Amino acid sequence: MTNAVILHGKPSMERYMDPAQPRPHEANWLPWLAQTLGHMGIPTAIPELPKPYEPVYENCINEALKTPITEATLVVGHSMGAGLSVRWMSENPDAYVKKLVLVAPWLDPNRRYGGLFDFVLDPSLIERCAGGIAIFYSSRDGKEAKQSAKMLMSVFPGAKATNLPEYGHFMLGNTMRTNRFPKILNELR
Repeated sequence: MTNAVILHGKPSMERYMDPAQPRPHEANWLPWLAQTLGHMGIPTAIPELPKPYEPVYENCINEALKTPITEATLVVGHSMGAGLSVRWMSENPDAYVKKLVLVAPWLDPNRRYGGLFDFVLDPSLIERCAGGIAIFYSSRDGKEAKQSAKMLMSVFPGAKATNLPEYGHFMLGNTMRTNRFPKILNELR
């Protein structure tokens, strides 16, 4: 049976600590997507990653893996969550998923977070994604996200890449105006 896992991005510490702000796993389009997939009969988890403002790979991935990820799993990663997904798949050559969808992927190209993304991208991981890899990016995103998306597109030339300039970093209050992201559904059916 198909299931889905959505991994959220890295907020600033100030945003994370602000009680007026939603938690990262409850923000932007993620809850809408989980609810929509649920209505389609696809159980969906959005794990709350520990201390995402100071991410440690092992802690984040251990929390993410509390939901089984199998060849029937749709994996969606936003920003840091996309980077975590790609690292885990690259380092686990026995891991297979139904589809890998990367939204505004971020791989910390300036290495501000130590070893978070200290790994080698495995070009063959696309072969372990039955439905392929989809990359949503925005030409109006920040420099590091655009750099990360270009890097992924060069390593995975068979990935379907979609530029949505109006979505910025795919966050409400950025240039995204709604918590709905219907274009992602085409990649998850």
